[in-house]
Amino acid sequence: MQISAPLWTGEGAVRRLVVETQGDRISRIASETAALRPDALVFPDSALLIPGLHDAHTHPLMGGLHLGYADFSGVVSSGEFSERLRDYRAEREDVPGAWVQGGGLDETKVNITRTDIDKVCADLPVFIWSHDLHTVFVNSAALIRARIEGRVKDPEGGKFERDSSGILNGVLRETAAHQVRRFIPPPTPAEARRALLRAQELAFSSGITAVGGSARKD
Repeated sequence: MQISAPLWTGEGAVRRLVVETQGDRISRIASETAALRPDALVFPDSALLIPGLHDAHTHPLMGGLHLGYADFSGVVSSGEFSERLRDYRAEREDVPGAWVQGGGLDETKVNITRTDIDKVCADLPVFIWSHDLHTVFVNSAALIRARIEGRVKDPEGGKFERDSSGILNGVLRETAAHQVRRFIPPPTPAEARRALLRAQELAFSSGITAVGGSARKD
């Protein structure tokens, strides 16, 4: 294959060059004046061809798992929250007793408590990260699964939020979230593989072809 495109090689200025490949390897990079074959791909000046990027600090497993969770990004009302949670439950593979996990909820846009979650999903434990990963929203089933009851004390560096009557409302700050999280089973090998493939697909779409960092869920 032969490609003519504006190219940044990793150093110097962007220049239009001709890239020739054989199979999945680059065989030659030639100047713009190189003869083009009739089947050459010619990209406009607005395009940019760059080497594959290497991200040196990633969490591909955690990221891939989150890509498979319910996404509450942009939710601004309890009604919209309920609709997204209901749709996610309907679409996901139903595994008896499996935790429902989510993320992206912005507390500055909408206030969600365990009551809101219970209305849609009372039979399964639910664990939803805030968009900044410092707060978690859970339902009653999750608190029961984690054996957390009304007299629980706030852990160091965390807080179990309560309503005006002093009852736990399912909003867990910082380290309090981990007292529930530790009861969520780790991903199976098949789930981990699917998560890593989701992360890989997203990375490739952004031009990232190599990563370094942790493969742990956290």
